[in-house]
Amino acid sequence: MSIPIRVLELALGVEQSLEPDADNMHLYRAFLAAAEGLPAEHESRKFLLAESTFHLYRIERRGVEKNARSLGFPGGSAPVESIPEDVVEYLRQRLSQSTHQTTRTRLADLLWQRTNEFAFAQVAIREYVQAAPRALSGRHGTSVACAYIGRASELALSLRQDTSAIGAAIRPLAERFLAEGSGYLAKLVEVAGGVIAKDADLADSFLKEAGDLAVRVGSGEKPNRLLERRLLAVCADLASLRGEATRARVFRERHARSFEDEAMERAADGGLVQSAILQDAIKAYADLGMGDAVDRLKPLLHDATQRAAEQTYRISTSFEIPHHQLEKEVDACIACGRESSAYAHLHLFAGRDSLWPAWSEITTRVEERARIAPLQALARLVTITDDGRPFERPGDPAAAMGFEEVRLYGQESLHRPRDPSEHG
Repeated sequence: MSIPIRVLELALGVEQSLEPDADNMHLYRAFLAAAEGLPAEHESRKFLLAESTFHLYRIERRGVEKNARSLGFPGGSAPVESIPEDVVEYLRQRLSQSTHQTTRTRLADLLWQRTNEFAFAQVAIREYVQAAPRALSGRHGTSVACAYIGRASELALSLRQDTSAIGAAIRPLAERFLAEGSGYLAKLVEVAGGVIAKDADLADSFLKEAGDLAVRVGSGEKPNRLLERRLLAVCADLASLRGEATRARVFRERHARSFEDEAMERAADGGLVQSAILQDAIKAYADLGMGDAVDRLKPLLHDATQRAAEQTYRISTSFEIPHHQLEKEVDACIACGRESSAYAHLHLFAGRDSLWPAWSEITTRVEERARIAPLQALARLVTITDDGRPFERPGDPAAAMGFEEVRLYGQESLHRPRDPSEHG
Protein backbone atom coordinates (compact mmCIF):
# COMPACT_ATOMS: atom_id res chain seq x y z
CA MET A 1 0.00 0.00 0.00
CA SER A 2 1.37 3.39 -0.97
CA ILE A 3 0.18 6.81 0.13
CA PRO A 4 0.01 9.37 -2.70
CA ILE A 5 3.04 11.63 -2.68
CA ARG A 6 0.69 14.64 -2.79
CA VAL A 7 -0.73 13.69 0.60
CA LEU A 8 2.72 13.34 2.17
CA GLU A 9 3.93 16.61 0.65
CA LEU A 10 0.92 18.45 2.03
CA ALA A 11 1.50 16.97 5.51
CA LEU A 12 5.18 17.89 5.36
CA GLY A 13 4.27 21.43 4.37
CA VAL A 14 1.96 21.76 7.38
CA GLU A 15 4.71 20.49 9.68
CA GLN A 16 7.36 22.81 8.20
CA SER A 17 5.12 25.85 8.67
CA LEU A 18 5.63 25.55 12.45
CA GLU A 19 8.57 26.42 14.67
CA PRO A 20 11.03 23.60 15.49
CA ASP A 21 9.97 23.63 19.15
CA ALA A 22 6.23 23.55 18.42
CA ASP A 23 4.42 21.22 20.82
CA ASN A 24 1.67 18.70 20.13
CA MET A 25 -1.12 21.23 20.63
CA HIS A 26 0.37 23.50 17.96
CA LEU A 27 0.67 20.53 15.62
CA TYR A 28 -2.91 19.47 16.35
CA ARG A 29 -4.23 22.93 15.49
CA ALA A 30 -2.13 23.19 12.33
CA PHE A 31 -3.19 19.81 10.96
CA LEU A 32 -6.83 20.35 11.92
CA ALA A 33 -6.89 23.74 10.21
CA ALA A 34 -5.29 22.26 7.08
CA ALA A 35 -7.81 19.41 7.00
CA GLU A 36 -10.81 21.67 7.51
CA GLY A 37 -9.62 23.85 4.66
CA LEU A 38 -10.01 20.95 2.23
CA PRO A 39 -13.20 19.67 0.59
CA ALA A 40 -14.78 16.68 2.33
CA GLU A 41 -13.88 14.37 -0.56
CA HIS A 42 -10.22 15.46 -0.78
CA GLU A 43 -7.81 12.51 -0.58
CA SER A 44 -5.63 14.21 2.05
CA ARG A 45 -8.38 15.23 4.46
CA LYS A 46 -8.74 11.85 6.20
CA PHE A 47 -5.01 11.56 6.87
CA LEU A 48 -4.58 15.13 8.10
CA LEU A 49 -7.54 14.72 10.47
CA ALA A 50 -6.05 11.47 11.76
CA GLU A 51 -2.66 13.07 12.41
CA SER A 52 -4.29 16.02 14.17
CA THR A 53 -6.11 13.56 16.45
CA PHE A 54 -2.88 11.74 17.29
CA HIS A 55 -1.40 14.99 18.58
CA LEU A 56 -4.29 15.51 21.02
CA TYR A 57 -3.46 12.89 23.61
CA ARG A 58 -0.47 12.52 25.89
CA ILE A 59 1.60 9.40 26.35
CA GLU A 60 2.39 9.13 30.04
CA ARG A 61 5.09 7.27 31.90
CA ARG A 62 2.90 4.23 32.52
CA GLY A 63 1.59 3.98 28.97
CA VAL A 64 -1.14 5.57 26.95
CA GLU A 65 -3.65 7.81 28.63
CA LYS A 66 -7.16 6.39 28.64
CA ASN A 67 -8.44 8.77 25.93
CA ALA A 68 -5.67 7.55 23.63
CA ARG A 69 -7.45 4.21 23.45
CA SER A 70 -10.39 5.88 21.73
CA LEU A 71 -9.02 7.96 18.91
CA GLY A 72 -11.49 9.92 16.83
CA PHE A 73 -11.71 9.42 13.08
CA PRO A 74 -14.13 10.75 10.49
CA GLY A 75 -17.38 8.89 11.05
CA GLY A 76 -16.63 7.60 14.54
CA SER A 77 -13.88 6.46 16.89
CA ALA A 78 -11.67 3.41 17.23
CA PRO A 79 -9.14 1.98 19.70
CA VAL A 80 -5.44 2.34 18.91
CA GLU A 81 -5.26 -1.31 17.92
CA SER A 82 -7.92 -0.71 15.26
CA ILE A 83 -6.32 2.22 13.45
CA PRO A 84 -6.99 1.52 9.75
CA GLU A 85 -4.16 -0.01 7.75
CA ASP A 86 -4.03 2.89 5.30
CA VAL A 87 -3.57 5.30 8.21
CA VAL A 88 -0.85 3.04 9.63
CA GLU A 89 0.93 3.16 6.28
CA TYR A 90 0.53 6.93 6.24
CA LEU A 91 2.16 7.10 9.68
CA ARG A 92 5.04 4.89 8.53
CA GLN A 93 5.78 7.12 5.56
CA ARG A 94 5.31 10.29 7.61
CA LEU A 95 7.85 9.04 10.14
CA SER A 96 10.36 8.36 7.39
CA GLN A 97 10.00 11.89 5.95
CA SER A 98 9.46 14.01 9.08
CA THR A 99 12.28 16.08 10.56
CA HIS A 100 10.19 17.64 13.33
CA GLN A 101 11.20 16.23 16.72
CA THR A 102 7.76 16.42 18.30
CA THR A 103 6.18 14.65 15.33
CA ARG A 104 8.82 11.93 15.24
CA THR A 105 8.44 11.07 18.94
CA ARG A 106 4.67 10.87 18.65
CA LEU A 107 4.53 8.85 15.43
CA ALA A 108 7.23 6.37 16.44
CA ASP A 109 5.58 5.67 19.81
CA LEU A 110 2.14 5.37 18.25
CA LEU A 111 3.42 2.97 15.59
CA TRP A 112 5.07 0.85 18.29
CA GLN A 113 1.77 0.59 20.15
CA ARG A 114 -0.21 -0.15 17.01
CA THR A 115 2.15 -2.62 15.31
CA ASN A 116 4.32 -4.02 18.13
CA GLU A 117 7.25 -3.78 15.75
CA PHE A 118 10.37 -3.56 17.90
CA ALA A 119 12.12 -1.17 15.51
CA PHE A 120 9.55 1.53 16.22
CA ALA A 121 10.15 1.23 19.97
CA GLN A 122 13.88 1.72 19.38
CA VAL A 123 13.20 4.77 17.24
CA ALA A 124 10.85 6.15 19.90
CA ILE A 125 13.46 5.77 22.64
CA ARG A 126 16.12 7.50 20.54
CA GLU A 127 13.79 10.32 19.50
CA TYR A 128 12.58 10.95 23.06
CA VAL A 129 16.16 11.19 24.33
CA GLN A 130 17.15 13.59 21.57
CA ALA A 131 13.98 15.66 21.93
CA ALA A 132 14.19 16.17 25.71
CA PRO A 133 16.85 18.93 25.79
CA ARG A 134 15.42 20.61 22.69
CA ALA A 135 11.97 20.76 24.29
CA LEU A 136 13.22 23.07 27.05
CA SER A 137 12.81 26.16 24.86
CA GLY A 138 9.06 25.59 24.50
CA ARG A 139 6.33 27.14 26.61
CA HIS A 140 5.91 23.99 28.69
CA GLY A 141 9.41 22.76 27.92
CA THR A 142 10.43 21.61 31.38
CA SER A 143 7.38 19.42 31.81
CA VAL A 144 7.66 18.06 28.27
CA ALA A 145 11.36 17.24 28.72
CA CYS A 146 10.60 15.24 31.86
CA ALA A 147 7.75 13.44 30.10
CA TYR A 148 10.05 12.50 27.22
CA ILE A 149 12.71 11.16 29.60
CA GLY A 150 10.06 9.25 31.52
CA ARG A 151 8.59 7.62 28.43
CA ALA A 152 12.04 6.73 27.07
CA SER A 153 12.92 5.19 30.44
CA GLU A 154 9.75 3.14 30.58
CA LEU A 155 10.24 1.79 27.07
CA ALA A 156 13.93 1.02 27.58
CA LEU A 157 13.43 -0.75 30.91
CA SER A 158 10.40 -2.74 29.82
CA LEU A 159 12.18 -3.88 26.63
CA ARG A 160 15.54 -4.46 28.36
CA GLN A 161 17.35 -1.88 26.25
CA ASP A 162 20.59 -0.06 27.07
CA THR A 163 19.84 3.01 29.20
CA SER A 164 23.22 4.79 29.08
CA ALA A 165 22.00 7.37 26.54
CA ILE A 166 19.01 8.17 28.76
CA GLY A 167 21.31 8.59 31.77
CA ALA A 168 23.53 10.92 29.76
CA ALA A 169 20.47 13.04 28.85
CA ILE A 170 19.32 13.12 32.47
CA ARG A 171 22.55 14.63 33.84
CA PRO A 172 22.34 18.09 32.20
CA LEU A 173 18.63 18.30 32.99
CA ALA A 174 19.32 17.50 36.64
CA GLU A 175 22.08 20.11 36.80
CA ARG A 176 19.73 22.74 35.40
CA PHE A 177 16.89 21.91 37.80
CA LEU A 178 19.30 21.85 40.72
CA ALA A 179 20.68 25.28 39.83
CA GLU A 180 17.10 26.62 39.63
CA GLY A 181 16.06 24.93 42.88
CA SER A 182 13.25 23.39 40.87
CA GLY A 183 10.88 20.65 41.94
CA TYR A 184 11.39 19.12 38.51
CA LEU A 185 14.50 17.53 40.00
CA ALA A 186 12.09 15.32 41.96
CA LYS A 187 10.03 14.79 38.83
CA LEU A 188 13.06 13.34 37.06
CA VAL A 189 13.46 10.75 39.80
CA GLU A 190 9.75 9.96 39.72
CA VAL A 191 9.69 9.28 35.98
CA ALA A 192 13.18 7.81 35.50
CA GLY A 193 14.13 6.36 38.87
CA GLY A 194 14.72 2.91 37.39
CA VAL A 195 17.27 4.27 34.91
CA ILE A 196 18.98 6.48 37.50
CA ALA A 197 19.25 3.58 39.96
CA LYS A 198 21.17 1.49 37.41
CA ASP A 199 23.98 4.06 37.31
CA ALA A 200 25.68 4.10 40.72
CA ASP A 201 27.45 7.44 40.16
CA LEU A 202 24.31 9.12 38.85
CA ALA A 203 22.19 7.75 41.69
CA ASP A 204 24.69 8.86 44.34
CA SER A 205 24.83 12.32 42.80
CA PHE A 206 21.05 12.56 42.79
CA LEU A 207 20.72 11.44 46.40
CA LYS A 208 23.31 13.94 47.58
CA GLU A 209 22.16 16.92 45.53
CA ALA A 210 18.44 16.34 46.00
CA GLY A 211 18.97 15.77 49.72
CA ASP A 212 20.93 19.02 50.01
CA LEU A 213 18.24 20.88 48.05
CA ALA A 214 15.62 19.52 50.47
CA VAL A 215 17.62 21.02 53.35
CA ARG A 216 17.79 24.40 51.61
CA VAL A 217 14.10 24.64 50.70
CA GLY A 218 13.08 23.40 54.15
CA SER A 219 14.99 26.07 56.05
CA GLY A 220 14.99 29.85 56.23
CA GLU A 221 12.19 32.28 57.03
CA LYS A 222 9.74 30.77 54.53
CA PRO A 223 10.43 27.04 54.22
CA ASN A 224 8.78 25.20 51.36
CA ARG A 225 7.65 22.07 53.16
CA LEU A 226 5.80 20.58 50.20
CA LEU A 227 8.88 20.68 47.97
CA GLU A 228 11.06 19.48 50.84
CA ARG A 229 8.88 16.41 51.37
CA ARG A 230 8.62 15.67 47.68
CA LEU A 231 12.40 15.67 47.35
CA LEU A 232 12.84 13.51 50.45
CA ALA A 233 10.19 11.04 49.23
CA VAL A 234 11.85 10.50 45.85
CA CYS A 235 15.26 10.21 47.52
CA ALA A 236 13.88 7.48 49.78
CA ASP A 237 12.41 5.66 46.78
CA LEU A 238 15.66 5.97 44.81
CA ALA A 239 17.71 4.68 47.74
CA SER A 240 15.33 1.73 48.02
CA LEU A 241 15.78 0.98 44.31
CA ARG A 242 19.52 0.98 44.94
CA GLY A 243 19.04 -1.49 47.81
CA GLU A 244 20.29 1.04 50.39
CA ALA A 245 17.74 0.42 53.14
CA THR A 246 19.56 2.45 55.83
CA ARG A 247 19.88 5.48 53.59
CA ALA A 248 16.22 5.19 52.55
CA ARG A 249 15.13 5.14 56.19
CA VAL A 250 17.08 8.33 56.93
CA PHE A 251 15.22 10.11 54.16
CA ARG A 252 11.86 8.79 55.40
CA GLU A 253 12.60 9.97 58.94
CA ARG A 254 13.40 13.42 57.58
CA HIS A 255 10.14 13.26 55.61
CA ALA A 256 8.17 12.54 58.79
CA ARG A 257 10.01 15.27 60.70
CA SER A 258 9.05 17.76 57.96
CA PHE A 259 5.38 17.21 58.83
CA GLU A 260 6.12 17.79 62.50
CA ASP A 261 8.09 20.96 61.77
CA GLU A 262 5.29 22.33 59.61
CA ALA A 263 2.71 21.58 62.29
CA MET A 264 4.69 23.67 64.77
CA GLU A 265 5.16 26.48 62.25
CA ARG A 266 1.44 26.65 61.46
CA ALA A 267 0.05 26.57 64.98
CA ALA A 268 -1.29 30.09 64.47
CA ASP A 269 -3.34 28.95 61.45
CA GLY A 270 -5.84 27.25 63.73
CA GLY A 271 -6.42 23.91 65.37
CA LEU A 272 -7.99 22.34 62.29
CA VAL A 273 -4.94 22.97 60.10
CA GLN A 274 -2.45 21.94 62.76
CA SER A 275 -4.33 18.76 63.66
CA ALA A 276 -4.42 17.64 60.02
CA ILE A 277 -0.65 18.08 59.66
CA LEU A 278 0.03 16.40 63.00
CA GLN A 279 -2.00 13.39 61.88
CA ASP A 280 0.22 13.12 58.80
CA ALA A 281 3.30 13.32 61.00
CA ILE A 282 2.01 10.64 63.39
CA LYS A 283 1.18 8.31 60.51
CA ALA A 284 4.63 8.81 58.96
CA TYR A 285 6.35 8.07 62.29
CA ALA A 286 4.08 5.07 62.93
CA ASP A 287 4.91 3.61 59.50
CA LEU A 288 8.57 3.79 60.53
CA GLY A 289 7.88 2.13 63.88
CA MET A 290 8.96 5.24 65.81
CA GLY A 291 6.70 4.84 68.84
CA ASP A 292 8.46 7.49 70.93
CA ALA A 293 7.78 10.14 68.28
CA VAL A 294 4.13 9.07 68.04
CA ASP A 295 3.73 9.32 71.83
CA ARG A 296 5.36 12.76 71.79
CA LEU A 297 2.90 14.11 69.23
CA LYS A 298 -0.33 12.60 70.59
CA PRO A 299 -0.85 15.30 73.30
CA LEU A 300 -0.20 17.99 70.69
CA LEU A 301 -2.80 16.42 68.39
CA HIS A 302 -5.32 16.28 71.25
CA ASP A 303 -4.76 19.96 72.00
CA ALA A 304 -5.07 20.94 68.33
CA THR A 305 -8.26 18.89 67.97
CA GLN A 306 -9.77 20.62 70.99
CA ARG A 307 -8.95 24.02 69.56
CA ALA A 308 -10.41 22.97 66.20
CA ALA A 309 -13.68 21.97 67.88
CA GLU A 310 -13.86 25.31 69.67
CA GLN A 311 -13.28 27.19 66.43
CA THR A 312 -15.88 25.25 64.42
CA TYR A 313 -19.56 26.09 64.23
CA ARG A 314 -22.47 25.00 62.05
CA ILE A 315 -25.05 27.06 60.16
CA SER A 316 -28.10 25.27 58.76
CA THR A 317 -31.36 26.16 57.07
CA SER A 318 -34.09 24.49 55.07
CA PHE A 319 -36.38 25.48 52.23
CA GLU A 320 -38.92 23.90 49.90
CA ILE A 321 -38.10 23.59 46.20
CA PRO A 322 -41.06 23.93 43.79
CA HIS A 323 -40.05 21.03 41.54
CA HIS A 324 -43.15 21.17 39.38
CA GLN A 325 -42.71 24.86 38.64
CA LEU A 326 -39.02 24.38 37.85
CA GLU A 327 -39.75 21.55 35.44
CA LYS A 328 -42.29 23.70 33.57
CA GLU A 329 -39.81 26.59 33.35
CA VAL A 330 -36.98 24.37 32.12
CA ASP A 331 -39.10 22.56 29.50
CA ALA A 332 -40.44 25.86 28.16
CA CYS A 333 -36.95 27.39 27.96
CA ILE A 334 -35.46 24.38 26.17
CA ALA A 335 -38.29 24.18 23.65
CA CYS A 336 -38.13 27.88 22.87
CA GLY A 337 -34.38 28.38 23.01
CA ARG A 338 -33.32 25.49 20.81
CA GLU A 339 -35.42 26.83 17.97
CA SER A 340 -32.80 29.54 17.47
CA SER A 341 -29.44 28.01 18.54
CA ALA A 342 -27.80 25.17 20.46
CA TYR A 343 -27.36 27.15 23.66
CA ALA A 344 -29.91 30.00 23.47
CA HIS A 345 -31.96 28.27 26.17
CA LEU A 346 -29.18 29.09 28.66
CA HIS A 347 -29.97 32.80 28.25
CA LEU A 348 -33.63 32.01 28.79
CA PHE A 349 -32.84 30.06 31.95
CA ALA A 350 -30.92 33.02 33.30
CA GLY A 351 -33.76 35.40 32.45
CA ARG A 352 -36.19 33.67 34.81
CA ASP A 353 -36.23 34.72 38.45
CA SER A 354 -36.99 31.17 39.51
CA LEU A 355 -33.90 29.75 37.79
CA TRP A 356 -30.23 30.27 38.61
CA PRO A 357 -27.87 32.08 38.07
CA ALA A 358 -28.87 35.42 36.52
CA TRP A 359 -27.18 36.06 33.17
CA SER A 360 -26.42 39.63 34.22
CA GLU A 361 -24.35 38.19 37.05
CA ILE A 362 -22.51 35.89 34.65
CA THR A 363 -21.76 38.79 32.29
CA THR A 364 -20.50 40.95 35.15
CA ARG A 365 -18.19 38.24 36.41
CA VAL A 366 -16.75 37.53 32.96
CA GLU A 367 -16.08 41.25 32.46
CA GLU A 368 -14.45 41.43 35.88
CA ARG A 369 -12.19 38.49 35.02
CA ALA A 370 -11.16 40.19 31.80
CA ARG A 371 -10.36 43.38 33.70
CA ILE A 372 -8.28 41.64 36.36
CA ALA A 373 -6.44 39.32 33.96
CA PRO A 374 -6.47 40.93 30.48
CA LEU A 375 -3.78 38.59 29.13
CA GLN A 376 -5.94 35.56 29.89
CA ALA A 377 -8.41 36.69 27.26
CA LEU A 378 -5.62 36.61 24.66
CA ALA A 379 -4.55 33.04 25.47
CA ARG A 380 -5.86 30.15 23.44
CA LEU A 381 -8.39 27.98 25.24
CA VAL A 382 -9.79 24.64 24.12
CA THR A 383 -12.77 23.10 25.92
CA ILE A 384 -13.39 19.37 25.60
CA THR A 385 -17.11 18.84 25.02
CA ASP A 386 -19.18 16.04 26.54
CA ASP A 387 -18.69 13.89 23.45
CA GLY A 388 -14.90 14.35 23.61
CA ARG A 389 -14.46 16.91 20.82
CA PRO A 390 -12.20 19.94 21.28
CA PHE A 391 -13.99 23.29 20.98
CA GLU A 392 -11.67 26.27 20.77
CA ARG A 393 -12.55 29.75 22.05
CA PRO A 394 -13.39 31.97 19.04
CA GLY A 395 -10.97 34.70 18.01
CA ASP A 396 -13.68 37.31 17.52
CA PRO A 397 -13.94 39.36 20.78
CA ALA A 398 -17.76 39.33 20.88
CA ALA A 399 -17.94 35.61 20.16
CA ALA A 400 -15.17 34.96 22.70
CA MET A 401 -17.18 36.83 25.36
CA GLY A 402 -20.20 34.63 24.63
CA PHE A 403 -17.96 31.55 24.82
CA GLU A 404 -16.72 32.61 28.28
CA GLU A 405 -20.23 33.39 29.51
CA VAL A 406 -21.58 29.99 28.46
CA ARG A 407 -18.54 28.24 29.95
CA LEU A 408 -18.91 30.04 33.29
CA TYR A 409 -22.65 29.43 33.34
CA GLY A 410 -22.06 25.73 32.82
CA GLN A 411 -19.47 25.62 35.61
CA GLU A 412 -21.75 27.46 38.04
CA SER A 413 -24.72 25.26 37.21
CA LEU A 414 -22.64 22.09 37.54
CA HIS A 415 -21.04 22.97 40.86
CA ARG A 416 -23.79 24.87 42.64
CA PRO A 417 -24.55 23.40 46.07
CA ARG A 418 -27.67 21.25 46.37
CA ASP A 419 -29.87 20.63 49.37
CA PRO A 420 -30.20 16.93 50.30
CA SER A 421 -33.98 17.21 49.79
CA GLU A 422 -33.50 17.94 46.06
CA HIS A 423 -34.43 15.13 43.67
CA GLY A 424 -34.42 14.78 39.91
